[in-house]
Amino acid sequence: MSLEIDVLDVSNGDAIVVREVNPQTGHEWVGVIDGGETDDDGDIVVEHVRRHTTKERIDDVLCSHPDADHIGGLSRVVTRLGVGRVWIHDPTRHIDLRRVRTFLQQRPGSAARKLERSMQQCTDFLGIVDRLGIPRSEPFAGVAAGRLLVLGPSREYYRELLTQFEKIEGVFVENERADEETWWTKLSEAENPDAVIDEDDTTSAENNSSVISLLRAEGRTFLFTGDAGVPALDRATVPAGVRDVDWLDVPHHGSKHNVNSRVLNRLNPSVAYFSAKGTQKHPSRAVINALKRRGCQCFSTHKSGGLLYGLGGPPRVGWGPAEAL
Repeated sequence: MSLEIDVLDVSNGDAIVVREVNPQTGHEWVGVIDGGETDDDGDIVVEHVRRHTTKERIDDVLCSHPDADHIGGLSRVVTRLGVGRVWIHDPTRHIDLRRVRTFLQQRPGSAARKLERSMQQCTDFLGIVDRLGIPRSEPFAGVAAGRLLVLGPSREYYRELLTQFEKIEGVFVENERADEETWWTKLSEAENPDAVIDEDDTTSAENNSSVISLLRAEGRTFLFTGDAGVPALDRATVPAGVRDVDWLDVPHHGSKHNVNSRVLNRLNPSVAYFSAKGTQKHPSRAVINALKRRGCQCFSTHKSGGLLYGLGGPPRVGWGPAEAL
């Protein structure tokens, strides 16, 4: 069995292409997790699938959650490529979305605007999927989305999180304006080797609604996390006994608000990939330090561009070793 996991360079977004090939049967499975923020990001996914797989049809597309930097490019993906099934939560099946959106529109502030935009993008994307006649299912814990086993959220936890969307005070929005300067010019590891992660969970209910999924291949474990925070990671990975993973998609582009020491001690990844634009917060120097202290190799798209993790497949022409953080 050969496996390729590509974390594409879409700035501070997520766009992951997973390809697994059985060399004995020739069967090829291709899955896409998120599509970045813009149509251009979606085009990056499309061109990558066309160039590095033999398929014009993606088997499974999984949307981790409807933040713009995860769902925004998926419309282009599903319209330009054939898709076997889309895996996405449909909040209209669990809550009166019109009431929530009306409430959010009446509230000032960036948190309300962010949530309202996410809900609109989700509604628009679901409409496109349905117009194209693509089957869709909700990815709750225990479901297999192709080769990806969904660990969380459970249906009950997802509904609990939806009820918190109206509690704007509990929605965490990072100050991106304070995050514009790149960390490698402002903050070197030598200057702050002891930067620490946030041991408290301060991420939002929307981020915690992210799909957390697992892939096992050749005795190795690969964990995909979206923007999930500590409680979501605990609920998903502890019951499943997930620990000492071989490969980790670091949640929320490496934000220090999404992991703590307990989570990192349990997951204890050998290799960690960041999809990030390379600012002080994304990826956080504290998260990088915490992982490296645990013996983990860290790589980021902001430093190396698109990242490939290959297992058992042939070398990719034109690609070379990535530079570790």
